[in-house]
Amino acid sequence: RFAHSYRSLAHKTEGALQLSGLRFLAGGDGRFGLPDSEDFMSLTLSDVKNWVAPALAAEPLELSMAGDFDPETALSLARRFLGNLPARPGLKGPGRSRTLCFPKGGEHVVMVDTSIETGLCMVAYPTSDVWEIGRTRRLNILGDILTDRIRERIREKMGATYSPSAWNMASRAYKDYGILSAIVRVDGDKARQMADEVKAIAEELKTGGVTEDELQRAVAPAVTSVKETLRNNSYWLNTVMAGSARHPEQLDWSRTILTDYGSISAREISGMAASWLINEQSAMILVIPDPNQAAKSGQAVSAPRKPAKKSVKKPVKKSKKAKTRKRSRRR
Repeated sequence: RFAHSYRSLAHKTEGALQLSGLRFLAGGDGRFGLPDSEDFMSLTLSDVKNWVAPALAAEPLELSMAGDFDPETALSLARRFLGNLPARPGLKGPGRSRTLCFPKGGEHVVMVDTSIETGLCMVAYPTSDVWEIGRTRRLNILGDILTDRIRERIREKMGATYSPSAWNMASRAYKDYGILSAIVRVDGDKARQMADEVKAIAEELKTGGVTEDELQRAVAPAVTSVKETLRNNSYWLNTVMAGSARHPEQLDWSRTILTDYGSISAREISGMAASWLINEQSAMILVIPDPNQAAKSGQAVSAPRKPAKKSVKKPVKKSKKAKTRKRSRRR
């Protein structure tokens, strides 16, 4: 099954992000995206057991519950099943991992063996981690405004109906690591042109700021989304309570999320654009369909691209219950 998944991803433009794009944006860190297929397929059940066993045996426990249940019954069951476990050490602070190296000025080009003509361009800007929550929320709004700007420009200047998407991903685990990314699915021969257009739009936002109308078109649906989120048990379980023993500030986030989003100003978002939408620090991923690749080589190959900092890689690549394992982007 996994071998089939890897083969399938290698023939999809979106698969290129999983196979190599996310790792590129993390400075080559193998914990991002998917591992190389050979490395993954060589893993054994013993490898998995050896990896998870220490955590299951000795790491601190946290139990979170959200929903319609009787607290006394829940406590009784917790005492019954967890109360007799051996004592474990307490939490040891934030526990964030090492700093990642974003590839500022880097370019990653992937040629995908596919008959589908649609390619993909991604322009990514380094931001920061999630823990300064006011900044994170404002970067979320900046991503929404960038999406609208790109959509309008594509329609007016290029006469196309591509669907862009821009959002901020703020890491919980890696200090100072975050990415504000803009993705546009586009005809393969226009991928680089579209990436240049995204950069031009980002420069306009950086130098000219956002309008009050743009702000309201972004904030109003965000506030509506927050109101809906607050009625969802998965938000309280996975975004507020999960990890709150280590990060109790998450509990306060739930108390300020609605009022804070509602108070965001155009001046604040313009400041965010000026601080973070810096094209010289951005990185770019281009995924270009190449239906003749398989006939030429029969397998993926890699080759250097000048300047050395840039690389060309030809790769080897709702139910409520389903939502309970996902964290809300709105914090």
